[in-house]
Amino acid sequence: MLGYIKEKSSNEELYETSYLSNIKTKKTKFAKLQYLLCFTFYELIVKIKYLFNLITIKKIYDAYIFILPFDLKTKMEQQNKNINLKSEKKHIKTHEKIKLKKCMKKVRKLIEKYKIDNLVFSNELEKLNIFEEEVTRKIHILDGSGLMPYLIKDILEYILKEQGEKAELEDLYFCMKEPKQIYIDNISYLGEYFRNIHVITPNITKFQKIIEKIEEKENIVVTISNNKKKSLKKAKWIINFDFEDNEIKKYSIYRRAVMITMEPNYDYDSLGFEGIQIKKVDIDTSDEAKEIFSRYNLLDNVPITTLYESLLNEGLLNKWILNQNISNKSTLNQKQFYKIRNKIIGDKVRVIKLYGRNGIITNEECKRVREKELNSA
Repeated sequence: MLGYIKEKSSNEELYETSYLSNIKTKKTKFAKLQYLLCFTFYELIVKIKYLFNLITIKKIYDAYIFILPFDLKTKMEQQNKNINLKSEKKHIKTHEKIKLKKCMKKVRKLIEKYKIDNLVFSNELEKLNIFEEEVTRKIHILDGSGLMPYLIKDILEYILKEQGEKAELEDLYFCMKEPKQIYIDNISYLGEYFRNIHVITPNITKFQKIIEKIEEKENIVVTISNNKKKSLKKAKWIINFDFEDNEIKKYSIYRRAVMITMEPNYDYDSLGFEGIQIKKVDIDTSDEAKEIFSRYNLLDNVPITTLYESLLNEGLLNKWILNQNISNKSTLNQKQFYKIRNKIIGDKVRVIKLYGRNGIITNEECKRVREKELNSA
């Protein structure tokens, strides 16, 4: 089950009814009186929720939103303005911390009650690290990285466009240890757009029959190797699915390679490396795809990349499928990748920003990698 945790965006969000807005459209004197009475009552409810740290719960399809009864961002901004009121500033800050701690105790109980196993935090709450490690071990915190395996083509096309190059003239190299369904689907899918596909793996025997079936079915060329000195020495485009830091460092990597890393915690660091490593992206989508998040005041609090991942997570992208080995696949699993890709295309998802080890990767950096390569040729 999926859950969102955010602070209130307005008092109206805590009313839990649209009755007041319906009355407002009426122009009679009775309606005005009715509006005034209801408004007073609902505002009292808001104050009670704030006083007793009551969480407002709303349901979106099969997901839940847990709304805290205060606006943490506004409180922080107010604190920063009160630079001459140091004692008051300290009091407000401490007071909000206490309220937040009490709210989080109630949220933890709600997470257990509604069996939440995937969670999205608002920007402010994510910065505060509000849950203990014991809680976060049991819950998957969404941060947008779950989209990465479904956006490889879009990321590569984004960079190729900046470089003025074409995908059909390039070779693509995949680093993978296990034949998970999502990895194999990417080989089949991307093999249609790139010149050749290369799989670099220490488990060649596990992949041999799988690759043969892909070549026969998709009519593409896929090579398998594990030569640590030669396999990646000329690889310009590397997709690292599950090689950990110490594992990929055993290979000779092309110094100006573009490497896309699927696991945010994995890294590649080498003195001679002049390429770029992509660990995360920002996306944008059509207004239609954003509508549901806008309706529940989530767009101002959470990055659209994380929100879109949560949409796939609840609708199509089940966490167990990501960890599903090819040996246990079913007909449903085979179609899962393509369902998500079709949804991404239908929602007009586009990559608008790349992030590496040191933050944003600029368009100039994407071009620079190619220019250095041409200059050294």
